[in-house]
Amino acid sequence: MEPAIDEGVLRNLLDDMGNDAEVVKELIQSFLEEGPKLLAEGRAACAQGNALEVQRAYHTLKSTAATFGAMQLSSLSKEIEQAARNGTLPTPEAMAQADAHFEAARAQLVKRLG
Repeated sequence: MEPAIDEGVLRNLLDDMGNDAEVVKELIQSFLEEGPKLLAEGRAACAQGNALEVQRAYHTLKSTAATFGAMQLSSLSKEIEQAARNGTLPTPEAMAQADAHFEAARAQLVKRLG
């Protein structure tokens, strides 16, 4: 099974931040706080039949997840975003899978934060 976080992406992020581990920790904390909000916004928009808001939430999640190496979450978010762009709302299973990918990424990032 593929790890929830691509460590190489995190190393690149650390390099991009001038090897400032505290800045990277703050960025990770922000992702861990914003991720559940974006997932909830996507679920609420889906329940309202609002494909545009589903697209927006998952677009943001896709980009943010990729920044932190959560590639499975990013890939699934991209699929949901593209489907919503075409007017197709995600299935409950797809949203549950996104939640599971986020939780796996969260667990790995929290462990990494120490």
